[in-house]
Amino acid sequence: MNKPDFQKGVRVILSGTTNWAQLTPTSGPNKMSGKFQCDLLLDDASVKELDSLGITKHIVIKNAEGAPKYDVPAVRLKANNPPTMFDTSKQTFDDYINNGSTLRCACLIKAWEMAGKKGLSAYINQGVVLSLSERGESPATDALFEGVVVQPAPTANTIESDDLPF
Repeated sequence: MNKPDFQKGVRVILSGTTNWAQLTPTSGPNKMSGKFQCDLLLDDASVKELDSLGITKHIVIKNAEGAPKYDVPAVRLKANNPPTMFDTSKQTFDDYINNGSTLRCACLIKAWEMAGKKGLSAYINQGVVLSLSERGESPATDALFEGVVVQPAPTANTIESDDLPF
């Protein structure tokens, strides 16, 4: 077996659970990086694939201290332009991809070097949304408000102009 050439790029299929997905024109690119991206928490088959290439420890997302950011191996997939995303009916998918959704992605893992540092990046070309998790926050539970005196919400009529700080 030939040694993979990460300078040219190595194509892999990765799958897992999403965090912070901004991969479609609807979601737009990440405001900080300007790229379309998501954190993909890898399933066992994807970890095995990266292990076989000998790169798992080099490509996982790390925190500021250099430790893995997540409890399971995760990679940040990115692209300059929105990757082509599909649903399981092979139809183009252009909606929000919520945290906890499951994706299968065609990626290119490529080496980079900048300012004396080296690394590997995973670029997403296409993806399939295998399952889409529900969007929204969970409702407040009774335990959250236990012992709290709940006040009625103020209305426009209950605020007097004398109480305003200006």
